[in-house]
Amino acid sequence: MIPRARSLSLLPVLLVLLVLNACGDGADAEPAPADPADPGAALMVQDVWVRAADGAMTAAFGVLTNTGDEDRVLVGAATDVAGEVELHEVVQSGGAAVMQERPEGFAVPAGGSHELAPGADHLMLMELTGPLEVGEQVRLVLTFDDGTEVAVDAVVKEAPAGDEKYHGDGHADGHADGHGDGHGEDHGEDHDR
Repeated sequence: MIPRARSLSLLPVLLVLLVLNACGDGADAEPAPADPADPGAALMVQDVWVRAADGAMTAAFGVLTNTGDEDRVLVGAATDVAGEVELHEVVQSGGAAVMQERPEGFAVPAGGSHELAPGADHLMLMELTGPLEVGEQVRLVLTFDDGTEVAVDAVVKEAPAGDEKYHGDGHADGHADGHGDGHGEDHGEDHDR
């Protein structure tokens, strides 16, 4: 049995050890939950990438995830490497895959996700300021219907282009064909994405 005076002198030492143990290095700690007061905390962009390009345009892809309780809609995007970014979808028309702008945006359901993928919905980066080389990072800022902006860095990858036609509203104002290589006539011709 430890004498009472000695056990009281050990008390501060035990308290210090308990405090240090509680602080730890945080390696096993779970991440803090998203702040419900911050609507942007529920919106994420994962696996985001941009197709390498040496022409006037290319496309960006990834997965939009919404962990919040309300549906959200991606309504716009911007980047320093392109003069314009449009939201595009690919639909079937007359037996051919046709790409067109989707001004109403992409819905991202509460607790769900929406994929941006080659041959389907994607971000169209137009009027590129220069070539995009494999391995570069491109900063994209995505804007949602509630005004939330999510910034993400996308890696540039080499990937084959699709073979969709562009069904625009006369937007073929000198943009070279080809989401990836910029070779071709205009949006009215085969449009690689």
